[in-house]
Amino acid sequence: MPTEISSIQEFISMKPMNNSDFHAYSYYMKSSSKGTLEIPFRNLITTDYLSDFKREAYKITLTDEEFRKYKYKPKLLANDIYGNSEFHYIILAINGLYSIKDFNKKTIYLIPKKELLNLLSYVYASNKKYIDSYNYSHDIT
Repeated sequence: MPTEISSIQEFISMKPMNNSDFHAYSYYMKSSSKGTLEIPFRNLITTDYLSDFKREAYKITLTDEEFRKYKYKPKLLANDIYGNSEFHYIILAINGLYSIKDFNKKTIYLIPKKELLNLLSYVYASNKKYIDSYNYSHDIT
């Protein structure tokens, strides 16, 4: 595992960005009761590649001020670090959390922006064809 980083500010300063979100990495199905409702049933980041993402994570201890700012707000943290609040689900997943209500820890794991983008690019490039094909064949738009 990489070394510790001392503050959220160090992560925020590691910029680049990607506009991909949960949808881009997910397989979907139509609801049987409501034919127009599309439900994600498998997200590659939180299933197949989670161990790869965890391997790139650094252990961060939040200051008291950072803890107060980000407690129950992984979307705000994702926006501050990655410039995209949609990546909050990655923060939750690498920390073994399932809901924003669980996001109340003073010590968390985070992936530096550059490494996150590299991982997302790899997962996307490796799986886009299969996800698109599956979702298209199941009439998912």
